[in-house]
Amino acid sequence: ATGYFGSIFACFYLGFEVLLKIIGSVVGLYATGDAAKYAIYILYTAIAIGSTVGMTTVRNMRAEDTVGGDGVTIEKIDMTKKVLSALKLLFTNAKCALMVPTNFAFGFAAAFITAYIQGSVVSPVYSDDGHTDDEVADSQSQHDARVLLYSSIAVGVATAMSMPFFYLKKQAGTAVVMVLGAICFVFVAAMSYALDDGELRHALWIVYIVYGCGRSIWESTTKAVFADFFPDDPQAAFANIVLQSGLASTVAFFVFPDLSPLQKEVILGVTATLGAICFSIASVIHKGEQKAKEVEGGYMSVNDDNQV
Repeated sequence: ATGYFGSIFACFYLGFEVLLKIIGSVVGLYATGDAAKYAIYILYTAIAIGSTVGMTTVRNMRAEDTVGGDGVTIEKIDMTKKVLSALKLLFTNAKCALMVPTNFAFGFAAAFITAYIQGSVVSPVYSDDGHTDDEVADSQSQHDARVLLYSSIAVGVATAMSMPFFYLKKQAGTAVVMVLGAICFVFVAAMSYALDDGELRHALWIVYIVYGCGRSIWESTTKAVFADFFPDDPQAAFANIVLQSGLASTVAFFVFPDLSPLQKEVILGVTATLGAICFSIASVIHKGEQKAKEVEGGYMSVNDDNQV
């Protein structure tokens, strides 16, 4: 069930993201310079405000406790408590610690695509030397439009592949899909290593399709894995997903600009490989815990029967 709902979530989440990217790309094609920039700023701001207002109609947002539709008490979220519980889970649960490379791989992949591929490979931006202001502005506008276009390809693929990966998980198992996600990120690093910027520019559609597949698996299957691994503490588990991937992206955005392409490729490839290995170990631990619970449950049932 968690895998199914995870795939549905990924479809809606990524679907609306690709819609926004397509809108931005269209605006960039029909407007240039400051007009395009401000049009996108205004449009995205209006959508953000509208979605925020809309969320107030989804559930009771008052600070005091309320009762949900299923009779479950909805408590006020204490962010400090949430962060502390996430850190406690990270440092006291081996499975959570073993999932760090998987989330780091996604964070590094996102930063690699943004900081290197989009910044240096997608299309050149003219400098002021030897070019007019109009040529510089036009090259920047074309660059931004292509970035949005390729980003839309990645997110579109991620949206389209969410349900197919769910059915693959049902047929082949979670481990196959998780390893496939790691392979996608390794492939992105390998493509970047094998081709120079000019050659890579002509194969970007492949890079973004494969990256989209990796992101689809992370957004759906990886989050479903956390729900399965930590059913008794889902808030701390999902907080760790945000904490780990966000930390990796933040560090990478600051560090990657000062690293060579090879260094960035090695970091991404090694982290993704470690993610697959560590997930396999975490799965073994989880299966052992499940067997122990089954044995304990059977033992308690026998004792109850004997007492009767």
